[in-house]
Formats: sequence, C-alpha cells, structure tokens
Amino acid sequence: MAGQRLFRRYRKAARTCLAVGVAAGLLVSGYRPAAAQVVPRERPARIRFQEQRQLEHDVIEFWGFVTIEWPNLTLQADYVRWDRPARHVEAEGDVVVVKGDMHIAGRRLELDLNTNEATIYGAHAFQAPQVTGTAGRVLKTPEDIFRLRSATVTECHARVPHWSISAHRIKIKPDHYAQFVHGIVKIKNIPILYLPFLRIPLKKERSTGFLFPKFGPNSSKGFFLEIPFFWAINRSHDLTLAARWYSRRGFGGTAEYRYVLNERARGDLRGNFFQDNQFGRQWDVNWTHQMTWKNGWSWSINTDWFSSYDFRRDFGNNFFRRSQRQRYARTFVSGRLGWFSFYGQLDLQQVQFANRKTILTGRLPSLQWTMYNRTLGPLSLALDSSYGFLIKNSPNREYRFHRFFLNPRLSLPLSTPWLSVTPSISVRASAYSNSLDPATNEMTGAWLIRPYIQTQVDLRGPVFYRIFDLGASGWTDRLKHVIEPFARYQYSHDFTPEDRAAPVFDSTDFGRGVHGLTLGITQRLYTRRKSPGSDTPMPWEWFTWTVSQNWVFPSQSFDPDRNRFLPRYGPLQNSFRLNFNPTTSFDAGLSIHPKTWTVTRISLTGSWRTTGGSSLNLSWYYSRSLSFSEQGPLVGDARQQLRSNLTTLLANRFQVQLGASYDITRKQLLTGQLGVIWQADCFSLGVQIQRYQFAGQAEYQYHFSLSIPHVGNLLEFVPGLSGLY
Repeated sequence: MAGQRLFRRYRKAARTCLAVGVAAGLLVSGYRPAAAQVVPRERPARIRFQEQRQLEHDVIEFWGFVTIEWPNLTLQADYVRWDRPARHVEAEGDVVVVKGDMHIAGRRLELDLNTNEATIYGAHAFQAPQVTGTAGRVLKTPEDIFRLRSATVTECHARVPHWSISAHRIKIKPDHYAQFVHGIVKIKNIPILYLPFLRIPLKKERSTGFLFPKFGPNSSKGFFLEIPFFWAINRSHDLTLAARWYSRRGFGGTAEYRYVLNERARGDLRGNFFQDNQFGRQWDVNWTHQMTWKNGWSWSINTDWFSSYDFRRDFGNNFFRRSQRQRYARTFVSGRLGWFSFYGQLDLQQVQFANRKTILTGRLPSLQWTMYNRTLGPLSLALDSSYGFLIKNSPNREYRFHRFFLNPRLSLPLSTPWLSVTPSISVRASAYSNSLDPATNEMTGAWLIRPYIQTQVDLRGPVFYRIFDLGASGWTDRLKHVIEPFARYQYSHDFTPEDRAAPVFDSTDFGRGVHGLTLGITQRLYTRRKSPGSDTPMPWEWFTWTVSQNWVFPSQSFDPDRNRFLPRYGPLQNSFRLNFNPTTSFDAGLSIHPKTWTVTRISLTGSWRTTGGSSLNLSWYYSRSLSFSEQGPLVGDARQQLRSNLTTLLANRFQVQLGASYDITRKQLLTGQLGVIWQADCFSLGVQIQRYQFAGQAEYQYHFSLSIPHVGNLLEFVPGLSGLY
C-alpha cells in the first residue's frame, strides 16, 4: 500500500511539473495549440524541488527552488501552483524563464492552458547580446501577441543607459513588429523626444510599416517634417512613400520603388513632387536599371530629369544638388556579335551655363561596332565604326544630322627581348548628311565626307638595366635600375572641302592633319619585398620617373578649328611616383616649356593609409596658362590650390574626418569639411559641418544624426544650405 501511494504521488508530481513546463514554453516561444489539441505529456528532462503538496480538488503545489529543465527551456520559481481541473498554473517568487539567448524574469506568472493566455508581473527581459527591457505587466494573447504596460527598452549595459525608449503601451508580435504608443526617448534620464506612435519592424527580412520620421528646423525652408511608409510588396519588390512638409515652402511627397526581377536584373526608380510656394509645381525623376544576360549582353538605364534648375539649386540639401547644371536620360545596350563588340545608346542631355542659356544634345540613337586586334598572320587588324542620328539645340542654332564613321587599322607588331616596334596605318572616314557653310555658319543639305589617312610608329627600347647588390646592411639587399626609352611618330592628313565644314557634336568632329613626334624615357627602380601571406620576395616597383616631349610640324601655324596658333613643340612633361610600401605613396608632376623655361604645371600628391581605416591625402597644384601668338608665347597668371583629406580612428571610439580645399592665389577657402562619429556600445552619434564657396558666397551645411541598433537613424537633422543656421 505504501508503495502504491508513493507511486501515485510521484505520478502527480510529474504531471504538475510537466504542465508548468508546457506553460512556460508556451509563454516564451509563442506556441499556440489548435482548438482540439491535447497538451503533450512528455516528461521534462529534469525536475528539482524541495517540497510538494497535494491539495483537494486535484491541485498540486511545489515550492523551494523549483527548477524544470528541458533541452531548450528552463523554468525557475520559488513557488508553483497547478490547478489541474481548471488548467491554470501560477508561479511566484523570482520567476525566471530561459529559452536560448532570451531571459524573462518577474515576480509572478499566470498561465491559462485553456485560452493559452499568460501574464507576468514586474517583468524584466534580456535578449543577447544586449537588448534589455522592463514592464509592469506583460500579457500574451492566444494570437501570439505580447502587450506590455509601462515598459522601457534599451540596448545599453550601463546602470543609467545612454538611451532608452519608454512607452505607456507596447505591442509586440515576435518576428514581425514592435509598436509603441505614447513613447518617450531618453538620453540618460533626460527625455528629448515624444512619439505618439512608433512602429519598428522586427523581422530579419523587410516588413511593411511606418519608418522613423525625419524632422527639424531648416535655415532656408523653415521647420520640416517627413513621415515615410515602407511597403514590402514581396521578396523582390518594395516601395517607400513619404509625405514631406516645409513650413515656409509647402507640401510634397516622394516615392522610391526598388525591384529585383531576377539575379541578373534590378533597378531603383525614385520620384519627387512638391508644390512650392515660390516656384510652383515641381518634380524630378531618377531611374537606374541594370540587366545582364548569360550570353554577355547587358542593358542599363540612367536618368536624372527634373522640372527646374532654379528649384533644384534653391531647394537642394547638398552641394551637388545646388551646383548641378545638367539633366539627362540615357539607356545603353552592349554585347558581342562574333568578332565585334556592339554598343547602342539613346541619350538626351541638357546643360545650363552661367548665363542661364541651355544646350540640348541627343543621340537618337548612336550605334557602335568595334573589332579589337585580330591576328592575320604577322599583322593585326582592328576596326571602329559607328552611326548616329544626332541633335544639338542651342539658343542660336539647331543641328540635326546623320553621321557615319569608319576607322580600320592595320598594325605589324615586332618585338625582341630588348626592343619592340609597332608600325600601323589607318583610315578615318566621317560622312555627314548635312554640313555647315563656312561663310554663314548655317546648316545646308549637302553631304560631307571627310577622309583621313593616318600612319603611326611606336617604338619602345632598347631596354637597359643593372642590378646593384647592396648587401645585408642596407634597407634592401638588391636594387634593379631599368631604363626604357620610347618614341611615337604620327602623321595624318585631312581632306576637307574648302566650301563645307562639319557640324561639331563631339570629339569625333574635331580634327586636322597631324604631323608630330613624341620622345620620352622611363626609369624604374625595383626592390624585393615579401607580399602579404607569403614568405617569397617579389619584385616591387619602388620608384618611377617618366619625362617626355612632343614636336608638331604643322603645315600652317594657325588652327582655324580651335582659333589659336600652334606651337612647334610642347612642354617637357615629367611624372614621378614613389611607392614606399603598400600603404604609403607619393606622386608628382612637372611641366616646363623649354623656349621660355616657364613652369606651366606642378602637382604634388601624397597618400597614406592603414589597415585600421585611417588615411591621409595631401595635394598641392600649381598651374600657369601658356598660349601662342604671332609674336611668340604668352604666359598667363599662376594659380595655386591646396587640398587635404584626413580620416582617422581615435581611441576605438571616434572616427574623425577632415577635408579642405584652399585657393592660395585668391586666399580663399573653397571647401571645408569636419565630421565626427562617436561609436558607443549601443548607439552612434554623428556631427558634420561642410562649407562651400558657391556663386561668390560662403554656403554652410550641418548634419546631425543619432542612430541606434534595430531602429536606425533615430534623429537626422539637416538644416540645409543658403547661409548660416
């Protein structure tokens, strides 16, 4: 008899522990049984308690460090009471539920197995690695929705967190969203922002819902407010809609549609509409599209078109928008057809100049066929050809014409270990459906054919080198010095009728006969160094110096196409490059005209970078114009400019960005930038100040952002340009 009573008590205790474990599992994992589902009767992995007691009406109590452990769930409490007929479970005293990296603790737990509703009072939750939250009461509904009252969440470890969000009510649907009602954002214990409503997606994938609003004052447009809404249409398409309001300028909206048609096709289409108080109804469209096929063909679209240059410059919140003077719509198709590469283009582009006049150009369409070097015995054959219907509208005239272009090239590469010579001959022919009358500069209906015959000889070498053995005491054991002279001779003749001229659309339409020679020499110094991840020394080009000069032998000294006199020889061009190591380099350039010994250009650029993300770039530019007349060379005024850019990480917390561009000649700061990003354990704070010299006056832009994990930019403040804020 005693054994039977002991067996019955053990069976009741096991059932009680099983019910409590199932209740805790339902609370934590959000498991919802069907209407006719039976509670599983699996034994828990391990049960520990100090005492138990069987009450009347089949009620069992456990107390004294009650612990129930499953392979993926643990429940702890000081006291557990299970009413079996009512299917009701209560746990009190240091209630703790652990599932994976989630810990939930509270004073009291109530669970109704009939409705699958659970309530925990005085709750405190911890989600690894650092998400924590507290709530006065947590209610889990049968629909797997958690409702929190008087709750606070944060991602900071500090006793007084750097930031937190407190709300009167929080509604959470696991793996879907978290919804805050009457939320207050606090920095330390100081409230800085009140949010009547906030919805944050919790899905690892994209989810539909309102994004965090943007707002703040603007120096030129007044207080602004933007409320974006994100619609996750499916895994490959989404749409973001936003309403935008400026107190001084009006109301508008924006839409961005992103799509992925397949692994080879994707795009981004953005549009803005604004009813402006100064410029009226305004709009802009931006579209980028990329598509490739398995056979190597590709298609792309790139469009940036807007209603008004004045609105873009006045309303733009960055320097690029303020200074933009072109709008365009382009589409490209490219691929290979046998030996040929094909490139097709439809293009409309409008450019506005400082006098507010515009020029519209278009290729409707432009088709190009190119054949790269094909071997024909010892010879090499290449071909460029194109067709285009071209338009060019300016305030004074309008061009519309067809243009055909053909350029076959035949070369004979000859090489030895120390010398290479490549002579070539080519024919360049351009045909225009309309031409210009040189006397009136007006378009005529007469066709124009412009053939060129061009010959060229490229010579490199002879190459000389010497190896110096420096011994183990030097900074390198061996040094190799290489001397490589080069020369290029070019001759071409232009057969252009005197009574007709070609309409100028691009660089293809420029050209006169060329008869010139270029001579130069390149010197290189090689060392041996070990590459990363290898102990084998490899050649390293440590120093390079190239000097060259060209001579021109024109049939006449005046070029009517460019309206200038042609010099018979060009300046001495020098370029230097020092590669100290993979992270440090120095470049320099020097141009000197030998007739006047005038320095026309100097450039010095140094760069340094580290694997930790720090970098430094310094540049100095000096230039002096040089033109020619019948009396000789004319030297212009010198211009100097200094540029610098520094990015560094301080104390593993602060990322500092400094940049400046200074006109030494005018003693004027052209651009300046200072940015600091503070990376803390649970947030990042960024401040940036930019200064531009635009239209003769200084323009400033400020940018402030506060970002927290899982939410993104909590605050983004951009006052805009047009004067100091």
